[in-house]
Amino acid sequence: MVILQVMIAMISVFLVFFQCNPTAMLWNPTLNGKCWSPDIFNGFSYWVSAYTTLTDIVLAVVPIMAFWKLHMRTSTKISVCIMMGLTMLSAIVTIVKATFLHLFTDHTDPR
Repeated sequence: MVILQVMIAMISVFLVFFQCNPTAMLWNPTLNGKCWSPDIFNGFSYWVSAYTTLTDIVLAVVPIMAFWKLHMRTSTKISVCIMMGLTMLSAIVTIVKATFLHLFTDHTDPR
């Protein structure tokens, strides 16, 4: 999962910097050149958000199941499981972030 996560991050960097030719069109749209359709970046971003959410959920649930089987006081188990379960907050934030991803490719001037 970690290797795939790193590969996805590297692909994201390349998508951002190679989506326009010349690259300066990313911050200066008045230049002559061509950019890919925003749907490419949006689609990839939604896929990354879905995978990241799944990763966060797995990384919250699997340790909880492992810690619950340990021989320790129940109150300690509950405390540790709650702390490990806080990873679910990351999944929630990723889902919220995904609802705003379309704004990254919206290049209209908000005057």
